[in-house]
Amino acid sequence: MVGLLVRVVVAACLAAGVAGAARAASGLDALVDEGLAANRGLRAERLALEREQATVAGATGMFLPSLVASGRLSDRTGNVLDLGRLVNPVYATLDQLTRSSAFPTDVDLKLPTREEAGLRLTQPLLDARLPANWRIRAGLRDAQRGATGAATRRLAADLRLGYLDYARATRLAQLFDSTLVLVQEVVRVQESLLANGKATPDEVLRARADRAEIAQRRDDAARLADAARQLFNQRLGRAVDAPLALLADDALGIGEPPSLESALASARSQREELAQARGGVRAAGGALSLASARYLPSLAAAVDWGLQGEHVKRGDGSDYRVASLVVQWPIFDGGQREAQRHAAATDLAAARTRAADAATLVELDVRTSWQGAEVARLSLATAHERLTAARRTWEMVEHRRASGAATLLELLDARTTYTSAGLNDVLTTYEYWQRCAELDRAAARYPDRSRIAGGR
Repeated sequence: MVGLLVRVVVAACLAAGVAGAARAASGLDALVDEGLAANRGLRAERLALEREQATVAGATGMFLPSLVASGRLSDRTGNVLDLGRLVNPVYATLDQLTRSSAFPTDVDLKLPTREEAGLRLTQPLLDARLPANWRIRAGLRDAQRGATGAATRRLAADLRLGYLDYARATRLAQLFDSTLVLVQEVVRVQESLLANGKATPDEVLRARADRAEIAQRRDDAARLADAARQLFNQRLGRAVDAPLALLADDALGIGEPPSLESALASARSQREELAQARGGVRAAGGALSLASARYLPSLAAAVDWGLQGEHVKRGDGSDYRVASLVVQWPIFDGGQREAQRHAAATDLAAARTRAADAATLVELDVRTSWQGAEVARLSLATAHERLTAARRTWEMVEHRRASGAATLLELLDARTTYTSAGLNDVLTTYEYWQRCAELDRAAARYPDRSRIAGGR
């Protein structure tokens, strides 16, 4: 009977959660995507990226022609300039001299005119500020895109680690549940032996104390599992008390860690923090170009067409057309341009320093994460070997105890060693998976770029 229960413990230690996996075939990736979609902080990052993309579109539009319509209807009072008062007396004198009425003497020409409507078409021809402004906006967009991607990758890693915390605590609770069955059987056997005069009361008390210890540890593990489940549900945007299925090991999406060289190469080409730093350098370079462009002239073409007069309408001769070339060249501004250029050059040097520092930090992150995963991987074989040896020892002592060749103390000691080995195996396994998840983040291997760019 006890031998059968031992096999139940082994199955629970190494394969617990298979039934739960059948209820959750979507895998951990689907849970991560759900958490990414529900996170408000990440949503704010994406909105900030949309804003930066809109500013780039606005900077692009500054290169294109602009057409503006305008209109005016004026109510003139007071001392308004009236050119008719100047020309009417002159025209009257001319009529008297020529003894004719060839010249009008009722000219009414007040400025500004009562009505005016027009269109202005403007096209920049030469303005170094426009490409510099576009570089600034594009750099800020790239920096925000990198910040959004980095936030997405960090959140995905946090979600994976959070689920692994829940799964580890649940597996430990299951292990203690299975161990409690064994201990309960030992208590039952010892109480039966005591009733038949084949055991002493202290042996029964020792077995009961062992059972109480396992029950307490089981309750602690269940409490930790419940807390981890509630926290993970909160990150998913679910009700905190919602059930959470336990996934099978092959549904976690965690594979073998890459080599250090491969992890470094992936991080250098994929880490969003580096793209964010490069965007900052690009924006700072654009700001320096913009400051330098303030020394240069600008040239623009403008075409105006409109109607103006007291009561204007199309075709009455009140329309006008004006074509212009407008040149602007600032000559002196009290040293403001030089100060702005110096500040922009300083910002560019600082941005380049931050970019170099980001590259160093990324490489350090990858190396540290890879070393952690490698150490955890090497510990796996030892943990598995320890569990196998402890299980075999328990089986041998249990067999000897059944034949009366082993004491209760030996049996409980073997059980304690077996449980400890099972705990160590679970903890070592999940420690390895968590280190692999952190390495996936550091090396930019999870999630893939398409899932980040797609806003999933």
